[in-house]
Amino acid sequence: MPELTPLAKKIADLNELRSGPDIASKVKYLREGLADRSSHVVRKSAELSAELGKVELRPELLTAYARMFVNPLKKDPGCLAKTAIAEALVKLDCQDIDSCRQGIRYQQYEPVWGGQQDTAAQLRAVCAVGMLGCATCMEAINAFADLLADPCKPARIGAARAISGLGSWEGVPLLRLKLQLGDEDAEVVGECCSALLAIAPDDGVDLVTRLLSSKQSDLRIQAALALGESRSQPAFEPLCACWQAEREPSLRGMLLTCIGLLRSTESREFLVSLIRGPDATEAADAIQALAPYSMIDEVCQQVADAVKESAHRQLRATFEKEFKPRQA
Repeated sequence: MPELTPLAKKIADLNELRSGPDIASKVKYLREGLADRSSHVVRKSAELSAELGKVELRPELLTAYARMFVNPLKKDPGCLAKTAIAEALVKLDCQDIDSCRQGIRYQQYEPVWGGQQDTAAQLRAVCAVGMLGCATCMEAINAFADLLADPCKPARIGAARAISGLGSWEGVPLLRLKLQLGDEDAEVVGECCSALLAIAPDDGVDLVTRLLSSKQSDLRIQAALALGESRSQPAFEPLCACWQAEREPSLRGMLLTCIGLLRSTESREFLVSLIRGPDATEAADAIQALAPYSMIDEVCQQVADAVKESAHRQLRATFEKEFKPRQA
C-alpha cells in the first residue's frame, strides 16, 4: 500500500476521531485541524466538530471562518471550508450575527471554462438559516428578500427554506410575490410553495393550487409535491383533478405519489380504488403511491385485498416488491 501524503494522513487521522472515548484528545485534534493551513483539513475539522457536537469549539470555528475570507481564492477554493464552518456554526447554535451578515452577502467568483462562477451561493444559503437565531425579524426578512432574487439557485432555495424556518407571517408576502413572479428553476418554486404552505396552510393552498394548471410539467410536479407534503385536506380534489387531466404516464404516476403523501383516509381510499380499477398502469402506480403505508397493517391488508380482487395478475409482483421488503 502506498504511503499516505501528509494531507491525506491528516484527513485520515481526523476521520478516526469518530470512534473512541477520549473526548479531550478529540477536541485537541479538532482545534489543530481548524487552525491548519489546508482548507481541506479545516473543512473536515468543521464537519466533525458539528457531527460530534463540540460546542466548545465555536470560538475556533469563528476564527477559522474569518481566516478563510483572507485571500479566499487561494486559501479556500470552491468556498468549501467557509460553507462547512457556517454549517457547523448553525448546527452548534452559534448565534453570531456578524458571521451571518458577512456570509449572506459574500460572493466568490472563480474561473471556469468560458468565464467565471460564483462558488459562495451555498454559503449564502447556510448563513440565511443562521440568521434565524440571531437577527431581528426585519433584518432577516430584508436579507431573505435579497436572497430570493439571487442569481444562483442554491441561494434562492436557501432563502425559501430560511423563510419557512422563520415560521412567521411576515414572510408570507415575500413568498406570495415570488410565486407570482415565478422563477426560472422549478425547484425554487417548489421550495417557495412548501414554505408558504408551512407558514400559511389555509391561505397558501389556493395560490399553490393555481400552479397545478401550469403549462410547465416540472412546475406542476413541484406544486403537487408541496401540496402532498403539506397534508392539507383541501389539496386532495385539485391533485385528483390535475392527475385526471395529465396525459404523460410518468407524470401521472408522480401525481399519484403526491396524493399518497396526503396520508388522509380520502386519498388512501382513492388509491385503493384504482388498484381495483380496469387500468393496470394506474393500479401499479397506486400501489407504489401507497408503499409508505406498508408498515400499517390495516392499510397493507387493504392493498393486499385489492390486489387479489384485481383482474391484473401482474400486480402481485408490484405488491411484493413495494410492500414485503418494508415489512421485513
